[in-house]
Amino acid sequence: MTAHRTAFFIQALVDTPVERPPFIMAARQLGRRLSVATGEAHKIETLFENATASGNETKTPDMIIMSLLGGLTAVDKSMTELETTWRLRIEALMTQHQCPVFICTIFRHVPKDQIGVGQPSRAWTLERIRRINLLALELSQSLGVNVIDIDRALTYIGARSAQTDYRLRGRLGTFIAGDVIATILATAGLDDLVSPDDQIKLQRMSGGIQGIVYRLPQWQKQLRSEGDQHVGA
Repeated sequence: MTAHRTAFFIQALVDTPVERPPFIMAARQLGRRLSVATGEAHKIETLFENATASGNETKTPDMIIMSLLGGLTAVDKSMTELETTWRLRIEALMTQHQCPVFICTIFRHVPKDQIGVGQPSRAWTLERIRRINLLALELSQSLGVNVIDIDRALTYIGARSAQTDYRLRGRLGTFIAGDVIATILATAGLDDLVSPDDQIKLQRMSGGIQGIVYRLPQWQKQLRSEGDQHVGA
């Protein structure tokens, strides 16, 4: 373990810009928790690369997180093609970098009124999400990568309370999804970066799914405060 490191680098693999906000929020939240747990200011940088095409990585990451949401926009690709693409990408990254790899599930909430003309049906989208989430578990088991189960956490909280959907749209959805990612990274992503004692402090601070639920009113209050400031501006 590298002692007294206060700057870490996350490589986030996404296919579209709309997938980025939760990862940015996760890095901020994890950095703040690390600062409290260790008593030293921490900065976590996030660099985005394409999830389905080999990138030209210029830095060595401390953690890698892959979003699978691009599997919903790649309507021309079969699940077999997606599996092959993602498996090869993950295997290449694991060969190139000796660091934890995480893959994110997709929240299974597709509002009836948010499927536009010319887009896949709601039934197709729900089935695709179900199959992608199952694939995430299969990839985890076969490749030894970690799963960030955003679907499980947001299903527990509820779409209405989270005010979001499968795309994690909305500020509250971004806060919560970022909290989920940061909480899982605090549990499984810092073994070679943070001392065991500080890891214990960090995990207690994060609190698992109950900690995420406990922090929900804080996110709601922050959003109301931001709204009030905007109105008064």
